Amino acid sequence: MKKLFVGDTAPIFNLMNQQNNDINIKSYRGKIIFLYFFLRPLTFRSCQEAFEIKKIKDEFSKMDIVFLGICPDQPKKSIRFFEENELNFDLLSDPDNLIAKKYGVLGSTKLRISENLKIANNAFLVGTNGKIKRIFEDLSNFPIMSV
Repeated sequence: MKKLFVGDTAPIFNLMNQQNNDINIKSYRGKIIFLYFFLRPLTFRSCQEAFEIKKIKDEFSKMDIVFLGICPDQPKKSIRFFEENELNFDLLSDPDNLIAKKYGVLGSTKLRISENLKIANNAFLVGTNGKIKRIFEDLSNFPIMSV
């Protein structure tokens, strides 16, 4: 799994959103993209992060920034999370974790009996040129925009 750095080209992808619509990141070229990864919807932490990102999106609405969340669940699971939290941005489904791998956020934790999937709650700010401008390695306390 390759780790990405500021200045790298953001990996291109197509994923389904919570409404089963195909979303291609290339269609947002020319816009700033805030892309964040989370492991499971409807957990306390993911709800808290989604609420904060929703607030930030509202605050930066004049800047025409695209906000996208990515998790390994199927779109039908994400729709409940989307609706219950009244989100104002798309949630994308990465069930095979291919995009999480491309962005270097997929890992695992070894427990005594088994190995558990772990996705780092990282976020990436992608510039209008498709290059990574900023990486947030912990969403629990991040000042999203000092762009």
